[in-house]
This record gives sequence, structure tokens and C-alpha cells, in this order.
Amino acid sequence: MSTPVRGRSTPHFGDVAAALAAFAAAWLAGGTLLMPIRFPWMSEAAPYAVDRLLLGVPEGAAVGVIAAVAVGAVVVTDNRAVTAWMVAGVGMVGLFVNHAVEHNANSAGLLTTLNYVDALCAGLVLGGLGAAVLRRPVPAAAFALGAAAVLVVGNSADPVHGTEVNWHGIEPFPLVASPPLWFIALTLALVAYSGVRAYRTRLTPNAPTELPLSPIYAMVLLVLVVLVVAERLVQESLDVVDIAFAVAAVVIAATVAAFLLPGRDGSGILVALSLTAVSAAQGVMPRPWWSVPLLIVITGLGLFAGVRRASIGMAMTLVAALAAVTPWIDPDRHMVAALASAALAFVVGYGCGTARPVSVRGRILAAAVLFLPSIVTALPAESHSEPLAFAPTDPAAPAWTAFALTVSGAAALALLNKFRPDQNTRTRRTRPTPEPKPATT
Repeated sequence: MSTPVRGRSTPHFGDVAAALAAFAAAWLAGGTLLMPIRFPWMSEAAPYAVDRLLLGVPEGAAVGVIAAVAVGAVVVTDNRAVTAWMVAGVGMVGLFVNHAVEHNANSAGLLTTLNYVDALCAGLVLGGLGAAVLRRPVPAAAFALGAAAVLVVGNSADPVHGTEVNWHGIEPFPLVASPPLWFIALTLALVAYSGVRAYRTRLTPNAPTELPLSPIYAMVLLVLVVLVVAERLVQESLDVVDIAFAVAAVVIAATVAAFLLPGRDGSGILVALSLTAVSAAQGVMPRPWWSVPLLIVITGLGLFAGVRRASIGMAMTLVAALAAVTPWIDPDRHMVAALASAALAFVVGYGCGTARPVSVRGRILAAAVLFLPSIVTALPAESHSEPLAFAPTDPAAPAWTAFALTVSGAAALALLNKFRPDQNTRTRRTRPTPEPKPATT
């Protein structure tokens, strides 16, 4: 088959469309994994039904991230962009249908099932999209920005004022609730356009590669340990020994998972765990809706800085410093909360820009870990009248847990760097040196 002739403007527009699709779909899929499918339903549900839906979110997220890594590994092995966009499109169609159906769902059992389906479709989107765009600089940056924005915006909210939706006096938040159907449809259209363009401009397919199972093993191991440890934390009283055990178990599992990946690709796992922990430690920061675009811009600046001046050590230092000052952040002081939100946005962006595994499968795995439930959110909590209805029994416990995770993760990164040499350095060392020229007489 002959290679189609492409004009100068078509690739540029196609890259822009692919970047928009990558940003919107990564943001949509990540938010879907972290939040229940439908918040307004809580105003009409019994407490046990609400608990059933909320407690199913971590399990649904676990299903989604495993699906993302598994699908990404298979699609990358196929080595065709058309297949990757097709898988992402199937996931987007599933999200659209699922959210269209949930508007008419009233039973707790049905909504819980739809929540699992939602997470599975989000995993398809993340895996397929990552395989499609993470080889190209501009769409890859948009994908990373969309994934990072979920952590930054996900802990921000502006309460809905009114009496239409109210669950025992606690109002849900529009910025973290289910996305509207028009946004899902728009993202689906962008993904479909990029898939059609990839089909029309496809070159001769590359030879399929072997399917490595190490990314799948790494994610399954990490997910199982996080879920077991989180379940233990929820049932126990707040104790330093229990928290230390939880941190040690998660970091050991993450270290083993990191060593399962080739080279230093596992560094993305440890950085992503730290970013998720510090984001969860800050908790809900009520902010006006107009600040969200500004936070995304700051996240983009951090991402750019991480790409231009990559330093995993600096990234972990910034995360640890932010976690250390989090106990003194007062959400009621608007200036302090705004500075904390901006700092989180920059740190998350810098971490995502710095942690760049060599292989595409490693990048998909690192992105999926961002949406894995953190043990910080599983710390013992008590009911109160503030947003989201729960707060930790010890307000400082989430921050110091995130700090311990980050410091332990930095030690694991040092161990990984000691036993796994840098692939770029190894390439330079093995490059043949030119023979010296003979001396002239």
C-alpha cells in the first residue's frame, strides 16, 4: 500500500486535535476513576445505599487501573495507532452510554454496578489513549496535563447553593461530580476524529512485539496491597504503628513493582504514589470555579519545568516539603488556601514532567497509579458538617502519612537507581569510540 501524501497543515491540525482529545479524555477518565458515578442521587438515598456506593469507589478504581495497564500493554504490542484510538473510542462510547443510563437509575445496586462499568470503561480510555499518544511529544504532554489536572482540580470545589440537591444538609460539589453528557460527547468526537485521521494517514504497520506481562504483574501486586492495607486502616483506630505498617507495606509493594519493570521505568510508580498521597492530604479546598483554569495553567508550567529540568530528586523533595507544611494550611484563610493550591498544582505538574519512563507501557502504568486510591484517604475519620461529610480524626495524620510515603519512596528510588543503571548513560558508554587518526609526519 502506498503512503498517502499529506499536506503541511493537516499534520499540524491533527496534532492539535489529538492533543485536545488526549487532555479531555485523560481528565475525564481520571475523574471517573476517582469519583462515584452520580452525586445528586445521594440526596434521595438511604445511608446504607450511600455507603455502598462510596465504598465501591476504591474497588472500581482498582478495576479501572488494572484494565488500563492490561489494555495498554496489549495495544502497545499490536504497535498500530489505529488500534489504540479504536480501543479508546470504545471506552468513550461505554462512558457515554453508562452516564446516559445512570440518569434513570434509582436503585443502589444498579448504580453500584454502573460505577464498576464506569471504571472499566475509563480504564479502556486510559490504556488505549496512552498507547496512541505517548510516543508523540505534543499529545503526550496534553495527556500528562489532563492526568495531573485531575489531582489538582479533584480536591477543589465550590458548593452548590440551593435546595434542589441536599444530602442531610451537605451539598455536593459540581467540580468533582459526574461530568455532563455534552462534555463526554465532545471528548468522544475528538477521539473519533483522531482515530479516523490515524486510519486515513496510516503507514505500513510495524511488526507486532512480544507481550510483556511485567507491567500487569506490577499493577496487580500494587493494587492488591493498597486495597488490603486500606481495608485494615479503615477498621483500625488511629495509631502510629498501624500507619507505619501501612506505609511500609505500600512502599515495599511499590518497590517490588518498580523492580519488575525494565530499567528505571519503575521510578514513575514511586513518584505517582507520592503525588497522589500529598494531593489527598490537602483534602477539599473550596475555591471559586474561575480559579480552575488558572490552576491548570500552573500545572502546565510545572509540567514544562519538569520536562526541561528533570530531576526526580527535586520532585520528591518538593512533594515532601509540601506534605510537611500541609498541617498548617487553614482552608478558611483564603490566601493560604490559594497559595497551597498553586503549590500543589506546580508540584504535581513538575512530578509528572520529571517521571518519564522510557517505555510506553511504563508511562501508562505511572499514569494509572495516579488514580489508584491512596491509603491517606483510608485513615480513620469521623462525621462532621463540613464538605464531603468526613474529616480525619487527627487533622495532621494525612499530611505526615503523605510525608512518610514520600520519604520512603525517595529511599526506594535511591535503591532502584543503585541497582538499575540509567539506560541513557549505558547507551552512551556502549557507543563505539572513533579510532584515532594517524599522526602526520
